[in-house]
Amino acid sequence: MTPREQTALLSTVSAARQRTYLLALTTGLRRGELAALAAEPGRLDLAAGVVRLRPEETKNREETCLPVPEPVLRLLRGAGLSLDIPTMKDWHRDLLNAGIEYETSEGVADFHALRVTFATNLARAGVPLVVAQKLMRHSDPKLTSNVYSRFGTAEVREALSRVVPAIIPATVPDTKEEEVVLV
Repeated sequence: MTPREQTALLSTVSAARQRTYLLALTTGLRRGELAALAAEPGRLDLAAGVVRLRPEETKNREETCLPVPEPVLRLLRGAGLSLDIPTMKDWHRDLLNAGIEYETSEGVADFHALRVTFATNLARAGVPLVVAQKLMRHSDPKLTSNVYSRFGTAEVREALSRVVPAIIPATVPDTKEEEVVLV
């Protein structure tokens, strides 16, 4: 999801659903993992700022302890941990209300798209791949970088805007009379 789509989704749902989506967007938790937290909220340790999941609740069958970003912790502390895990019908309605297409040429915006968005946001923020891999709980960094990090034309253009100025001054002469050919 684009940043605009994330904002639209969060602004069109109830407070409890917003907390659920925020937790997914900022931890990469899967829908089933969030459901396990909702069923036993004591495993979201607000004091320590972590989410704890038992091995039987995770896809990789490993015990998980993930950090929760401070702004999300503040929101959860203020409201208590009341999550609203959407049914698929609810999810589709939330997307529709936010103006987000469920299916596009880029793929399907199922609930797992929040996890993909988390990975993409980590990459957008320049988080080192090894850290993103750990947060995503992937065994292979290729999965994190090639499958879960999705960039569009806007991100590529922005990256080029940072690189090109560093190259151009070193290769383009100061005079306007000379023709310069960049290879």
